[in-house]
Amino acid sequence: MFSVQQHFFFTTLLSATLLIGCQNEPASNPGGTKTAPPKAASTENTPVEAVTQASPAPSLKSADHYAGQQSCVQCHAEIVKSYQTHPMSHSACLASELSMVAPGESTTFDPPGPRQYRVSRNADGEWSQTEEFPDVDGQLIYEDTVPTEFAVGSGQRGYSFVTNRNGYMTMGVATWYTGRNCWDLSPGYAPESHARFSRRTADGCVVCHFGRTNSIPNAPNRFASEPFAELTIGCERCHGPADQHVKFHEKGATEGEKDPITSHSNLGFAEQLSVCYQCHLLGEERVVRTGHSEYDFRPGMKLSDVWVTFVKGGSIGDESTAAVSQVEQMHLSTCFQKSGQKMTCTSCHNPHRSPSADERTQFYREACLKCHTAPEKECAQPEPERRKVAPDDSCIACHMPSLPARDVPHTSQTDHRVMRVPKGETATPEAKLALFQTDLFPIPPAEERRARGLLLARKAESTSSAVTASSAINLLSGVVNDKSTDVPALAAYGSASQLAGDTDTALKYLNRALQLSPQNETVLRTLVVTYEQRAEIRNAIKYLDKAAQLSPSDGLILAQRGKLLMLENKKREAFDVAKELVRLLPHDPRYREWLADMAKELGENELETEQRGIIERMKAATAATTPPKAASSKNPASDEHDHEHGTKP
Repeated sequence: MFSVQQHFFFTTLLSATLLIGCQNEPASNPGGTKTAPPKAASTENTPVEAVTQASPAPSLKSADHYAGQQSCVQCHAEIVKSYQTHPMSHSACLASELSMVAPGESTTFDPPGPRQYRVSRNADGEWSQTEEFPDVDGQLIYEDTVPTEFAVGSGQRGYSFVTNRNGYMTMGVATWYTGRNCWDLSPGYAPESHARFSRRTADGCVVCHFGRTNSIPNAPNRFASEPFAELTIGCERCHGPADQHVKFHEKGATEGEKDPITSHSNLGFAEQLSVCYQCHLLGEERVVRTGHSEYDFRPGMKLSDVWVTFVKGGSIGDESTAAVSQVEQMHLSTCFQKSGQKMTCTSCHNPHRSPSADERTQFYREACLKCHTAPEKECAQPEPERRKVAPDDSCIACHMPSLPARDVPHTSQTDHRVMRVPKGETATPEAKLALFQTDLFPIPPAEERRARGLLLARKAESTSSAVTASSAINLLSGVVNDKSTDVPALAAYGSASQLAGDTDTALKYLNRALQLSPQNETVLRTLVVTYEQRAEIRNAIKYLDKAAQLSPSDGLILAQRGKLLMLENKKREAFDVAKELVRLLPHDPRYREWLADMAKELGENELETEQRGIIERMKAATAATTPPKAASSKNPASDEHDHEHGTKP
């Protein structure tokens, strides 16, 4: 059997699951190497019929009768073309279409710490990202290169990159920040510890950054071989599936027949808001309601029909703000509160076009003057005084100033509280989670109880707390039973039961969840831990192998397999796993330490010497590049071994 030290290593290191949720914690802001900025989006010479990017894959949700943005061109050509000025119309693209790095060239950036990064394009325009780890003498210890297929972002703030891994997608380490004209670590990536190329791009992220997605039903965060039916956010995101609308006009309407498209002018106040809030209100936590998925919202529904959203004030504090917190802030504004349910996002924003840089001041000033007209509602400051602050007499400069976005480096966001003198905090870490605006978006008590139970179960898993798990069980006990089809609740109840030590109940509900969702990696991993807790190692390996089939390049699945093989005393097989593990996760000296120990035990003396030498070189390089007190700035939410569910979708 393996040593006490090896057992402690695996027990403390490998029981956590891989981070796949979208994190929104701040990475540090080191200066990156500057390169040429991307070309600004332009539609001046763009044929109207080519304004949207789409793959030939059909949507898996064919029952929704989507028509695709191309179908809108025939009747709405001018709107479709003007929409190309809007960031939403450029929410994602093929990486090969970007030009920050010329084909056949590369650029590097060097954040704090020993690891360095290189972004490259080959002669065919295909992108890749490379992590390098040099020693103190500049000699390369290893390099790890991953191709990137998709770019996420309009380029207004920047681009992050995504790799399609045959069914699931992961985020790249490097992000292009347009405002600073530089490459740097992606949002949520702290220099000292991050998920590298293994951070999952979850459903909650994909649904808002891409257009129509070919997600696989009952398989969280997994996609068809052609993951996108439409890459960018198109007309149907806000107006609903258009196939029936197109047919309605092609055949000619009969008297009294209603156009099936969603017209915002016919929607109630909450339903109008919900069209924007589906992506622009993440809150502190957002939980999908019973029987729904992240992809179920359709224009005309209320946000609360699909999600339970919890908030903590307006996310303003310490002279900074969260990057996606505009809605919470707007609801705190006097303008919104006293508008008599007339102020919506589109009161100030045109969803079909964005003003140019030259138009912005006057565009938004006119939006303010729709309500703040002379004499009783005009600005209290005389024009000469206003122009001392903003020579162009911008309302935004005084009442909606830009604040640094604390969760996305090198970027800022406008303060949407619209205060006379914007300052002060509206949220604190100690604030309790509250349901968002229940008068507009009501949530049944049973759904709130379920949502809080799911959140407690996540917290229990991430902290390995049996006490928190018991609280989750209490909340979820009325939600699940032997015939439940609520997979998230079944999985959460099973996970909490496992942490509370009730493995019989855990297996009962986890197997029920797996029956309903066979490709659910969260359930499979929890089954592995549960069977291991019962010392049923062969069963644990069986479910781990199923998880590995779904994600063969997942290093943490491989690490867990190595642990189980050691428990089975299958040293030679575990040794082979250790070698593969070092290849997949070359940055972590702990895995190299295990490989060296295994090599020594099996008489592989040359490999042992090699790995111990590499470990010492890595330690020396880390010590030489670690600033004083760096450990105190560690951000647990960025750690690669965090629970898969982030604080935001």
